[in-house]
Formats: sequence, structure tokens, C-alpha cells
Amino acid sequence: SCPASDGVVYQINTGSTFLIECGIDHYGGDLELSYPGSFGACIAACDNNPQCVD
Repeated sequence: SCPASDGVVYQINTGSTFLIECGIDHYGGDLELSYPGSFGACIAACDNNPQCVD
């Protein structure tokens, strides 16, 4: 959780990596409303969406 995770690089089983940024809102890249159930599932949903900011 933030702020402890700020700057952490999270890698999923596909090899994709995501930089965790606390308190940052990038223009665009928002996912539609979903309830993934876990942090890992949320990151996987982002990985499957080409418009997601990673």
C-alpha cells in the first residue's frame, strides 16, 4: 500500500512490469469499472488493456 509501495516495480507472470506510483494520476489510461478481487488481478486487467497506462 502507499506510500510504502511508491516506486516499486511489479512484474506479472507474462513478464510485463508495472511501476507503482502513489498520488499520481496520468491523463487517460483509465480502466472501466471492474471488481478484480485482488491487486494481482487488477494489474492483469491492465496488462490485457492496451489503453492502460503501465
